Amino acid sequence: MIMNQYTNIFKLSIAQLITKLVDNMLLVTSIWFITSNYGKSYLTSLLVISTLPHFFLSFFSGKFIRKYSPLRIIIITDYFRAGLFLIIIFFIIYTPLSPIVFFGTLFLSNCAAAFFNPALLSIPLQLSAPNQLQRVISIISSTVSISSIIGPILAVFFYQIEGIKLIFIIAVIGYFFAASIEMTIKTRGVFIFTNQSKDSLQLITYIKKYQSLFNLLGLFILINVFFIPLQLYMPLYSKFIFVGGIQSLSMMEISLGTGALLATILLSIFRINLYERIKIMTSYLLMGVGYFLFAKSNSILNACIALFFLSFCATIGNIFILNFLQRYPDRSDVPGIMACVNFASIAAAPAGLFLAGVFINLDKIQIQVKNYALVIIVLTLVIGILFKSKRVSEESINYE
Repeated sequence: MIMNQYTNIFKLSIAQLITKLVDNMLLVTSIWFITSNYGKSYLTSLLVISTLPHFFLSFFSGKFIRKYSPLRIIIITDYFRAGLFLIIIFFIIYTPLSPIVFFGTLFLSNCAAAFFNPALLSIPLQLSAPNQLQRVISIISSTVSISSIIGPILAVFFYQIEGIKLIFIIAVIGYFFAASIEMTIKTRGVFIFTNQSKDSLQLITYIKKYQSLFNLLGLFILINVFFIPLQLYMPLYSKFIFVGGIQSLSMMEISLGTGALLATILLSIFRINLYERIKIMTSYLLMGVGYFLFAKSNSILNACIALFFLSFCATIGNIFILNFLQRYPDRSDVPGIMACVNFASIAAAPAGLFLAGVFINLDKIQIQVKNYALVIIVLTLVIGILFKSKRVSEESINYE
């Protein structure tokens, strides 16, 4: 039984590593393709089509996952994306890739991702015993960290060979191969379909049922709102503070990914038996410290060290939250809650970039980043005080 459990976790990890690598390659090359072929003004459209499906479909994805099981949704969405990009490959053989076709393809792919992401967040319950959840979540999270390091490198390599067409071909092969691996995974059971899932306003329902959920989601959203702008600040630091080029930016990106990867590896090995409030608050407080150290950085070395530490702490905090959100609620509520988490993650991206764009000042960029760090520390303290939960024991889990 234990051997089968680890075999299934290994299969899922390999499949998700492939999927996330393809996702990262598509994201990076899409930005390059849009900028070079359609103009920088179209990047706003990319942001819109990347977020809107998650906004609108998050109210329904939890229902489908609960009814059809997370694994089945993961398999269907990977096969769907493989078929989608296969159709586009045949289409662009005979005609140039127009903006409508390109953005339409990305939109449909993100519609699938709106179901895929919460399903992936829900599946640990079907693969492991409750006391192994942290390890499984960490292993699955590590695929995201690894792909964030390797994905951009592969994207540059293959894009220079044959452009966006080769990336689409790789997407077909990758999604199809991942889905084929997922077909061989055996799960421990199915989710219970309850009347609660008939409520389309799932987030409101869950907040009423689980008070701690409101506090955690609030912290999760706000932390990500202030974490996302790092993707804007890093190139600005590279150009104006360090007076470097793409090499310094790449070093910072690798530092972020490496910190996240180390965190997932450690949490897949070790368990920390402390109260949820202490674990989550400590992780995010240290993340704020790392953010502050990055703000004060005047050299690329100091920035990389700060970003490594920041990413390490942020990843640990996120894993603790995901672990809590899967163990604290009723098992039948987990898919809907994970859909809310996915919604919160996606909503944080445009909100964070918009906020950073409104207040951006190149002459005072370090001061602004310091203020962001202080906001993270204060928010963590305030919400941590409001957050009330008991230590989650195995006996308290509603697990069928």
